[in-house]
Amino acid sequence: MKIFFVSSIFAITVLFTANTVTPQSNRFTDENSSESAAVKSMPFLSQQDSLHQLNIPRLTLPKDYYNQPLPECVDNSQQPFFRPILNQTGVECSQVMGIAYTFTYEINRLRNLPSDIPENQYPTHFAFNWGNQGVGAACSFFDSWDIMRAVGTPTISEYGGTATFGGERRWINGYDLYYSAMKNRIWEYYSISLKDEEGLLILKHWINDHLDGSETGGIASIYCAYSTLNDQLPAGTPEAGKFVIPELENPSNHAVCIVGYHDSIRWDYNNDGQFTNHLDINNDGVVDFKDWEIGGVKIANSYPLTWGDFGFAYLTYNALCRKMAENGVWNQCANVVSAKANTDPKITYKITLTHDKRSNIKVMAGISSQPGATEPEHILGFPVFNYQGGPFYMQGGTSEEDKTLEFGLDVTPLLGFTEPGALATFFLMIDEDDPGNSSTGIVNSWSLMDYTNGLTEIPNSQPNLPMVENGMTVLALEAAIGFVPPLVADETLPPATVYEPYEHQMTGVQGTEPYRWWLNQIYEYSYSTHDFPEITAEELFPNETNSGYAIKQIDFDFPFFGSTYNTFYIHTDGYLMFEENEMPWIFVIDDLNLMKNLRCIAPYMAKILTAEGGNMWYEGDAGKATFRWKAIENGTGNEVNFAVSLYPSGKLEFFYGDIDFAPWNKWYAGISNGDGYNALVLDISNNLNLDPNLMAILEPQFDYTGMSLSREGFFQGTPSEMYDQAPVSFYLQDSDGLCSIKTLPFTTDKTNNIVISKVEVAAGNDSIIEFDENVSLTVELKNMTNDTIHAELMNIALTSGFISLTDSTLGLTPFNPGEAKTFPDAFGFSVAANVPDNYPLDFTTKVVTATENYDSHICLEAFSPVLSVAGYSLMDGNNNYPEPGDEITLSVHVKNDGGARADGIFVSLQGSNPGVQIIHGETSITTIAGYQVQDAIFTFVIDSLAQEAFTILFNVEIQAGSAFSAEKIIVIDVGKLLENAETGTFKRLNWQFSGEAPWQIETGSPFEGAFCFRSGAIDHNRFSEMHVTLNVVSDGEIRFFSRVSSQQDADYLYFAIDGITTGLWSGEAGWADHVFPVKAGQKTFSWKYAKDFTIAGGDDCAWLDYIVFPPCTEEKPAVTAGADIDVCTGQSAQPAANVFMAEPIIWTTNGDGTFSSTSSQSTVYTPGGQDMTNGSAELTFEALCPAGDTLADNLTVFIHHLPFVFAGNDTAICVSQKNIPLSGIVQDVSFVLWISTGDGYFENPDATATQYFPGQDDIMRGNALLTLVGFPISPCETGMNHSMLVTLLPLPTVTFDTIATICNTAQPFKLTQGQPAGGVYSGPSVTEGWFHPGQAGVGNHLVSYVYTNSSGCSDTAFREITVTDCTGIETIPENNLLISPNPGKGIFVLKDLPVSDEKYQLKIFNSTGNQLFTNTVKPDNQQCAPIDLSHYPDGVYWVKLVGSKKVLAGKIVICR
Repeated sequence: MKIFFVSSIFAITVLFTANTVTPQSNRFTDENSSESAAVKSMPFLSQQDSLHQLNIPRLTLPKDYYNQPLPECVDNSQQPFFRPILNQTGVECSQVMGIAYTFTYEINRLRNLPSDIPENQYPTHFAFNWGNQGVGAACSFFDSWDIMRAVGTPTISEYGGTATFGGERRWINGYDLYYSAMKNRIWEYYSISLKDEEGLLILKHWINDHLDGSETGGIASIYCAYSTLNDQLPAGTPEAGKFVIPELENPSNHAVCIVGYHDSIRWDYNNDGQFTNHLDINNDGVVDFKDWEIGGVKIANSYPLTWGDFGFAYLTYNALCRKMAENGVWNQCANVVSAKANTDPKITYKITLTHDKRSNIKVMAGISSQPGATEPEHILGFPVFNYQGGPFYMQGGTSEEDKTLEFGLDVTPLLGFTEPGALATFFLMIDEDDPGNSSTGIVNSWSLMDYTNGLTEIPNSQPNLPMVENGMTVLALEAAIGFVPPLVADETLPPATVYEPYEHQMTGVQGTEPYRWWLNQIYEYSYSTHDFPEITAEELFPNETNSGYAIKQIDFDFPFFGSTYNTFYIHTDGYLMFEENEMPWIFVIDDLNLMKNLRCIAPYMAKILTAEGGNMWYEGDAGKATFRWKAIENGTGNEVNFAVSLYPSGKLEFFYGDIDFAPWNKWYAGISNGDGYNALVLDISNNLNLDPNLMAILEPQFDYTGMSLSREGFFQGTPSEMYDQAPVSFYLQDSDGLCSIKTLPFTTDKTNNIVISKVEVAAGNDSIIEFDENVSLTVELKNMTNDTIHAELMNIALTSGFISLTDSTLGLTPFNPGEAKTFPDAFGFSVAANVPDNYPLDFTTKVVTATENYDSHICLEAFSPVLSVAGYSLMDGNNNYPEPGDEITLSVHVKNDGGARADGIFVSLQGSNPGVQIIHGETSITTIAGYQVQDAIFTFVIDSLAQEAFTILFNVEIQAGSAFSAEKIIVIDVGKLLENAETGTFKRLNWQFSGEAPWQIETGSPFEGAFCFRSGAIDHNRFSEMHVTLNVVSDGEIRFFSRVSSQQDADYLYFAIDGITTGLWSGEAGWADHVFPVKAGQKTFSWKYAKDFTIAGGDDCAWLDYIVFPPCTEEKPAVTAGADIDVCTGQSAQPAANVFMAEPIIWTTNGDGTFSSTSSQSTVYTPGGQDMTNGSAELTFEALCPAGDTLADNLTVFIHHLPFVFAGNDTAICVSQKNIPLSGIVQDVSFVLWISTGDGYFENPDATATQYFPGQDDIMRGNALLTLVGFPISPCETGMNHSMLVTLLPLPTVTFDTIATICNTAQPFKLTQGQPAGGVYSGPSVTEGWFHPGQAGVGNHLVSYVYTNSSGCSDTAFREITVTDCTGIETIPENNLLISPNPGKGIFVLKDLPVSDEKYQLKIFNSTGNQLFTNTVKPDNQQCAPIDLSHYPDGVYWVKLVGSKKVLAGKIVICR
């Protein structure tokens, strides 16, 4: 006889035989099939996956959550625990969702760590590579979560730096990496049904607070399908413009992550222009999810950021919650994980193996409490090293070194089967499944690592041990481990009453909290022989021959793991199920894992079986039910015969007849509770040589039914029979994996032979007990015995100020054996109008009989409306940001947080806000059902002349009848608190900077306007940060636009709230819109551009623009005197005072003016004479707070005078002065302007000090009238001006007569050629009006003559004086030689020469007297002779023509 026990990761009782398990490489026959080649999605989930899902523990809604209000929307992608979007590289979408997103989020939430750095992120491929067969085949997140539960995962930084480092075949090498992974684990995973509104409610509560009141909620993973993402939420609705999936497709072969929900997003499915959830829009006669048009979840994908809204999109509730056949999510379930904050393994195995085909081996651990034992008493299996990874070397590579792998496994659970400090035998077992001996291996080393007191390594004494070929290699070592296990503290269980609900909280001590609990439900099994039952009484026909099932109801209730069943689903793959499954085949998962997580009875579980060519039969009665299979093995046609018999006691018998099964396939025999813990796998599993007519007998060693134990240790249920010391075994595990078991007796000390089997409520028009209603109860009573019970009466009692019993007694008559009787309107009571919502009604009941009384309870709840303002939305037909000049439609979301309907709701909007006028301030809502929201619509207008930015305070009052009301002040920011850099400075807010360089304001390509912010120029491994701290008065959101140009995935722009990063961006990203939720309170918003230590990319910076902050006005007693007021002399001031949560007291002033009323919020102040002299007066407004203290606020009345303007005195200037300097004097002006009557212009007409440039008309007219205008300072309205006349004086007429050429030898002479006389000569060698030729030297000299008239105006004339060098030139007669042209450019003609036949000698001299050349010339018939001097430079030359009788001379001037 054998006793079975298993922990949550045990694969129990494996035979030491060669054919234990078949290699995983046989899972796919065609690696290139469409199933394994899907791009960016996964192949179909297998039916095993679906069955697995059916028995994953399902989350239920705690009692106190049924009526707990929820926020309108939650977005956990904005939490620092959600990592940046990851783009999958293959078909690992399950691992992205299950590990990179969900696990990373959940564990970092518990550890309060940000998920934006590799040190706090977790890779996809550590888990993916155990299940992808080494070829990148898809595998589900369930398999990966099993790995996370038993083995853990390293961080991305430990894994190699990326989520996929090393590709799809790599198994990490190194014990330390595996040990680090052991610290990052989950407790387990759960499913959330999406089949009804309660399931959706559970999901939303999970997203909101993890169903445990946590500050932050959780995220979930689903499988779904869609082809394109083109739809966006309609304009004018919440989240307008965001991408949305209104309809899914089939098959559900892609994983996505649910990160939030939004109850107000909208999609018009029937295109009727309205959005409803209560109308039958598809006309099927039922209002359900398929009719919903409001609400949805937010999903994160594993595609590039170009998908959706940077990797996110909405999925409507309508699409999410449909049946899979109607294109819903897979199995209508979402899946979540419970992470461990910390795990500290106590003992581990450090193992080094060498093998050339890793898919042929399975690694297990074992323990025996007996020193010197040769085989284990308990065996621990793992979801890794389990015939996995494909036919590759251990590390997945191709080198000789890749054959060897060093790794670690957490074996702490083994300590649950030995005593602290006791010597025990530990085993390492490696099974090689290699019938063809195609591979071989070595156990290089193995040590037990003891961490219970520091670290002690206990090595095995058999290094480099060759593995047994195609068999089990077993190594053993002895060790005594001192540890402190968790213990069950309870010594007894309180007694229960049969048919009465029972509950008890178990208590644990020692070990490491938190704890997890299981019922340790033991089955005893043995083997025998028996003729195979060749039954044929009733043939069963499955719905599908491959992986189908038939349904059969048997003739008794069969007890199984604490519950009873009479309907079974007989599966063609060799097992019985307890729930119907209609899911298609999707991912392949580990078959043993399937059995452990599926509640089933499996005489021969093998997915390779088919009913095609075979049969299934049933035979049974009230004492036994037998099911028989004649199954056919797919691919071989082999026949497999087996059967199972069930007995009312819970006993099971497995029968085996003629069996022919291929050695490369695998099968399992056993039973499972489906909780991953209580699973018995018989040791005949995978045995290909079963004895003929073998029979296995399984009998439960517990006899209680109807009881369950939650993971938190809540033992509850309704006993259906008497128990006398029934043993209940409790299994307790702590966070480190240590466990203990304790068995306590469970006893019932009383039986309610007459039980309340049904209660029906009639309250108003429904069954909901609401305020101010009269209620009647219809009860059904049942005799649970086989005897007649002489019942006499039944009464109910309840002491409550909100309940009045109107009928508390019911007369009874005898009950026949087993008889049930219904008593309509048996009891009555009335509910007070002021009953609290969710008020518990715990009626005590008593059934009186002739012999004894039976006490019980009727537990009900009463409900009332709880009205509140759940938020509001604004629409202005533009940008939906209130601004001056806008007409605003205000939708106030009125929520009924109570369970009772509210009728006739009147809602009003009130408030006195300067510059704001309420147009429509009252409305009515007919009905708001419990937990629903309806909008109250109002309209108000903001004056176009209102301040650019201010805060509106509205008071919303809600009234439903006389008993239910609510009131809330809502804060609306006009203009918002907007920072868009348009001031060109950082002065709008109190910005602070840190890092290597501060942020700058620049004009280059802003998002809007002219300016934007840009990060400072920084070096590698540096940062540039700017931040601002604000007091956020109510929950809201921050919105901003950013642009990045940096090295991708290296240099980032980080956005943080209170130091917690909520967003980061890198690479080349254009202007993007970001919105993040913000909670009320003092918040620091920071933007940091940070570089790593490597290369730069792009412009290496980030930009920000258009930052819209949430409301930043404190919602507490406040008084504001109003803004400072400007008045003109003679005007009065009217302050715009405001009081919030306080009462006005008095106005006072420091001046001598008077108030129209000193005690009224609205008053008028008239300044006094001293005020006008001082130019201002300070007014103080005081108010009384509810607490008795006073608040005060000041404003200043600035008294402005009319402008004073003086342009300047009249003046006269000479017309030669090109500009006229002006310097006006002004006071009390807002700005000035110069104007002219002429055609000149001002250098700067709006400055008092400027210049005027006269025009031609001004000069011709002789004057210009210039006027300076001073404009008043508001509120003064009258301007002033002053003019000045500028006279433009004419200039004198000045001449300078010609002066003959002078030799340089000439004497100085006085200059008298300038007119009018009396001017001043100046120029080279001019001294006091005398010109000195010798000093001036040979050449041309320009001399000026300036004359100033009596008006002071001057003009100037110029004359050139030529000085020649007369040295070396012979005495020359008068200049008697006619030369033409003269001056000339170089070609000259000597004219009128004497008539003669002789030739003349021609001589040319320069101005200094030097002879340049000589030649002969002869006059022509015209008495002319040409000469060519074109090769000489410009200047003065002398020509001498010498004949026999006459000498002629002349001066030639060459001037070009």
